[in-house]
Amino acid sequence: MGDPASYEGLPKAGTALIVSNTTVAPLYAQTLQAALAPHYKRVLQLALPDGESHKDWPTLNRVFDTLLEGVPTAAPCCSPSAAAWWAT
Repeated sequence: MGDPASYEGLPKAGTALIVSNTTVAPLYAQTLQAALAPHYKRVLQLALPDGESHKDWPTLNRVFDTLLEGVPTAAPCCSPSAAAWWAT
């Protein structure tokens, strides 16, 4: 993660989302976020529960919610902006 050359081929976007689990995120998420910060306007993090039993549709929806809302998942899941988006 410390080699700047490893980030040269990143796609152009305004936001990056780091998706990890509760075991790995405490070890690497902050370092990765710092490395991505120069390349993206916003770098979000989402730490999902660890384990195969959490690889399901509700967990995938948390990823989508985080991307759509652009805020940490601790925020209410149905913000007015997200509700407005779904209504259109």
